[in-house]
Amino acid sequence: MSFFDQYAQHYDAWYEKEPGKTIFQDEVECLRPFVTGGNGVRLEVGVGTGRFAQALSIDYGIDPSAAMLSFARDRGIKVCQAVGEELPFRGGAFGGVLIVCTLCVLSDPAKVLREVRRVLQAEGLLTIGEVPAGSPWADFYSRRGQKNHPVYRGFTFYTRKQVENLLAQAGFEVLSYRSALFQPPELVHYKHETPLNGYLPQASFIAIKSRRRE
Repeated sequence: MSFFDQYAQHYDAWYEKEPGKTIFQDEVECLRPFVTGGNGVRLEVGVGTGRFAQALSIDYGIDPSAAMLSFARDRGIKVCQAVGEELPFRGGAFGGVLIVCTLCVLSDPAKVLREVRRVLQAEGLLTIGEVPAGSPWADFYSRRGQKNHPVYRGFTFYTRKQVENLLAQAGFEVLSYRSALFQPPELVHYKHETPLNGYLPQASFIAIKSRRRE
């Protein structure tokens, strides 16, 4: 049994209390302008317990963890147990795809992005939300991973250039960025912050909007 199956309830509960509740709301607002509008149904790859999909009105979600998917299903998401490297959908099935804090746990992100491109419509958009390498929160998680934390020990964080290269190699072009999470880890209290347009190096959460390059 994977960590995500074993601790699905514990993982989901993090969003119910601070700082998870405040951080989640700010990350949703960072992503929202990039996933609203457009045509067709939307998919989240690595939907987890479905909190982002529910908040952003995403129709479908895939995840390898059955325990996580049970939460997403209860939140009204149409779910399928699958991996991003082999999406069980026909080509051009979706008008938009969302990937949030999932690239860092993938063993083959390049293959996942190629699959995402396959299932996107010609004018479809891919939105990625990630904790960038070198940011305060990425460093915090990395230190926990070095101490053999069961989740963070397997995380791989990517720089802006690395993500842009992965996207380009998979046939995407980056359109724009938004930035959030400017407060460092382990504060006693967190306040809501307004996400800002652009890629800001002091941010620990970056939203990336991209589209298929024909």
